[in-house]
Amino acid sequence: MKKLLLLICFSVITGSAFAQDACFAQAAQRYQVDERLLRAIVMTENAQFDPRLVIRSKEGWEYIGLGMISSIWLPVLERYGITRESLMDPCVNVNVEGWILRDAENRYGRTWKAVGAYNTGKYSADDDAQRRYVRKVWKNYYMEALR
Repeated sequence: MKKLLLLICFSVITGSAFAQDACFAQAAQRYQVDERLLRAIVMTENAQFDPRLVIRSKEGWEYIGLGMISSIWLPVLERYGITRESLMDPCVNVNVEGWILRDAENRYGRTWKAVGAYNTGKYSADDDAQRRYVRKVWKNYYMEALR
């Protein structure tokens, strides 16, 4: 019985991981962004890969799901039927991550500046925060290449 329960738990966990793999591939293709970069951003934002993780900032914003999508995006996302709750779905979240990254790449090109803008916002002038963030993503990007 214990072996059966372990097998079921393992199947659910690995099935979920495979489903998330498909989500990254789908978002990368849909928004023409680097799939490995999407993964590196999630590794930076949410190392536990916990799709239901919500972090509240001292300013009152929430950061939701795998890609830690800022609640500042909710008014825009709601026009497309995407709610705070739906951001906890891994595929929805990763697709929103891809959409935000595509928006930053449209502004800055396929550069690390676009990755920094994913974190701070595309109009942010906080270059120090962007550089710190980019260093973390860069490390995870190359760690992902070794997997």
